[in-house]
Amino acid sequence: MWYWYPFHNLTMKATGSETGNTTTWMLIENSPHQGVPLHKHLYEDESFFVLSGTFEITVGDKTTTGGTGTYAYGPRNVPHQWTNMGSGRGQLLNVYTPGGIDKFFMAVGIPIHSSSERPHVDLAAYDARTKSLREKTGIIRLGPPKYPLPS
Repeated sequence: MWYWYPFHNLTMKATGSETGNTTTWMLIENSPHQGVPLHKHLYEDESFFVLSGTFEITVGDKTTTGGTGTYAYGPRNVPHQWTNMGSGRGQLLNVYTPGGIDKFFMAVGIPIHSSSERPHVDLAAYDARTKSLREKTGIIRLGPPKYPLPS
């Protein structure tokens, strides 16, 4: 099952309940110039592994840009963001430790039929509706994405 969440589409490869809450494995897919806003996680460390495409991954004050096989580690409480910098769709495997953050994404993500679908969503209304749960989950936005969402 694929879900749309602002700035990317995602599917769970392993949930916290499947791993004894040790990890959550999330496959991300998005288009060029799409990526997440600068944010931090209060409760999870996050690893980023590029499966396809080219991504710019910033963790703290270090930025890494690379293709397939590029890896970065984001400890909890450290600001980070990633952006697809390639010319086509890209895939990123995100692994969260401990597990459980999948419950948030499956609660607020919009079910979609394919990894490339983008539903028409009033982003401001969606953000207002999901902000309190996002913050309760310990996902704190600190800035905008590198590029705005296309209209």
